[in-house]
Amino acid sequence: MPNPLLFELLTEELPPKALVDLSQALQKEILSLLKKNQLLSENAKSSNFETPRRLAIIVEKVLDQAPAKNTTIKLMPSHVGFDSQGKPTQSLVKKMRSLSLNSNYLEKVYRKNLGKIEMLLIDLAIDGARLDTVLQEGLEERLSKLPIPKLMTYQLENGVKNIRFVRPVRGVLAIHGKNKLNLKVLGIESGKSTKGHRFLCKDDLKVNKADDYEDILFNKGKVIASSKKRREKIEKQCHDLANRLGYTLKEAGNSTLLDEVTSLVEWPIVYSAEFSKEFLSLPSECLVLTMTTNQKYFPLYETNGKLTNRFLLVSNMDIPDPSNIIEGNERVISPRLHDARFFYENDIKTSLKDKVIRLKKVIFHHKLGTLFERSERIEKIATHVARQINCSTQDVQAAGKICKADLTTDMVAEFPELQGVMGKYYAILDHEKPIVAQAIEDQYLPRFHGDKVPSTKVSICLALADKIDSLIAMFGINLIPSGDKDPYALRRFGLGVARILVENKVRLNLAELLNISETFFKKNTIGAGTGNQVYNFILDRMRGYFREHNFTIDEIEAVLSKNPASFDNVEEVLKAIKTFKTLRTAADLSSTNKRIKNILRKNYHTKYKVNSINFHHESEVRLNTKADQLEIETDRLIADHDFSGALKLLSEINDDIDYFFDSVLVIDNDEDKKNNRLALLAKVDTLMNKIAKISELDLSRNYH
Repeated sequence: MPNPLLFELLTEELPPKALVDLSQALQKEILSLLKKNQLLSENAKSSNFETPRRLAIIVEKVLDQAPAKNTTIKLMPSHVGFDSQGKPTQSLVKKMRSLSLNSNYLEKVYRKNLGKIEMLLIDLAIDGARLDTVLQEGLEERLSKLPIPKLMTYQLENGVKNIRFVRPVRGVLAIHGKNKLNLKVLGIESGKSTKGHRFLCKDDLKVNKADDYEDILFNKGKVIASSKKRREKIEKQCHDLANRLGYTLKEAGNSTLLDEVTSLVEWPIVYSAEFSKEFLSLPSECLVLTMTTNQKYFPLYETNGKLTNRFLLVSNMDIPDPSNIIEGNERVISPRLHDARFFYENDIKTSLKDKVIRLKKVIFHHKLGTLFERSERIEKIATHVARQINCSTQDVQAAGKICKADLTTDMVAEFPELQGVMGKYYAILDHEKPIVAQAIEDQYLPRFHGDKVPSTKVSICLALADKIDSLIAMFGINLIPSGDKDPYALRRFGLGVARILVENKVRLNLAELLNISETFFKKNTIGAGTGNQVYNFILDRMRGYFREHNFTIDEIEAVLSKNPASFDNVEEVLKAIKTFKTLRTAADLSSTNKRIKNILRKNYHTKYKVNSINFHHESEVRLNTKADQLEIETDRLIADHDFSGALKLLSEINDDIDYFFDSVLVIDNDEDKKNNRLALLAKVDTLMNKIAKISELDLSRNYH
């Protein structure tokens, strides 16, 4: 009869950042093991649990033994199993013994031709696998497949050595329904009890049946076994306490911190504490990173967004008087903030311009030189962009010269996440223009998926230059992303370039910029044609970007397969394409264009030119005149960014093309006629695809 299965590993403190992944992987491996051995009932549900000291899973409807199954066993060729008198040979007798079958089973042996050979077979009912046997034989192999960041080798209290797991295992709980399973896992005999909170529960907790596990831990053990429930409790307590204090929590950036503190406690309780107000003179980002990264605290803010000297801490101890906990945390954070102030005050003793020379001693990559050389390239690329988008080259050069100087500061050495941010603060103290200082921070935007892009021209120039230099550099020495590996974040940089160009509607020849950027590297440093590689890479990132913005693959390909020089109008064109696809005439235009392309692909040569002297039918004259007319009118509409109007207007040429095809033979025996008609079709094809490749569109669902 199916019963719930409970399996728990009680351990020393597990790595918090890996906790949930380990738990989910354990759930996956155990379910796979049960399913493989037919011990899992249909539609059986499972729940996984994880705390700093345990990994556990409960699976519903698990059988204690898999159903028996009938199977046919091939024994041996009949002439080997029986002698000439029809008596069983020793070979057959030994084979039967190996299957634990006595001589009584010989009468069940039968003959059957399998191909050219007559074989001896026997049908048997095989007992299904037993749950305890399956777990005993398969669990350790499955545990070895968990995504363990770093294995520990340790010794058990009974002296057994060389046990390997993510952290030492101190107990194993294995219960099927109400019955304890006798297992030995990682050198530990399974039992029927577990432990609760390390400090709030001293007694062992006996678990009589699998279904009681979570409730027993909660009610008697002071342990919330579910990470999801602990997270929800922490989040609610944080918001409730912040509201009572009259402060707010900033959600942005707190999700990762919330996940981490959830994996650090079994019985979370939130307290408030404070640090000296004197530290508020430091840049708020320094204080926030000190609190969140080093101490796992939640900073509190005024309603206007200004950082306060109050913070929330998540404790694992729920006690009547938490003053010692609060005071202890306040004592711990104080020296951290003193360090931050020391770094800051030391950094501002010299200007960013004076720090630039230090970049000559910092290697960017052993094949690509120093950060000083990289900053020089960024300045050149940014200056080129500035000239293209009508931005002050003086401001861009000022930002470019000092854009990487903060990488040599003590603060950024301590908190690499503050690169750019500290550069902005130090630039302001150096009396740089506000737009120059802001550009130093904005060069790294967007930092993550969904992050904002820079919006001011100086920031756009520097951000594009920073990313393009990295892309050209790494592609140029063949450090190209493959599979899920992207150690230099090149996919993020490529998408960043795409987003900056599209979302700011930057009119800029990207391919040209990339090729020019190649020339800023020392001779023979990077491979030839790197700019073209990077252009195609960015184009692929752009495809993904527009897919996320609800454009279809055919719409995207219709636009991007033209390899546009600039991307300022791409989104507008895509919207126009989407509208155009709803028109009845769209399918006809696309079909006609495909027909034209097929003809040209096989016969056309670019040396053919349209010559009105070689027109021999009214349809040729009419099509040529219509094409000239539409050329003028569509150019006007495109200049006004009326891409929908231009596409709609192009549909007017359908009738003239049909009349042309009905009236003349394109591939005429007369060479002059043929070449002139091909040239006319090429002219029409260019016109039809002026905005996008119409033939790429899938209009089967739009045309009725």
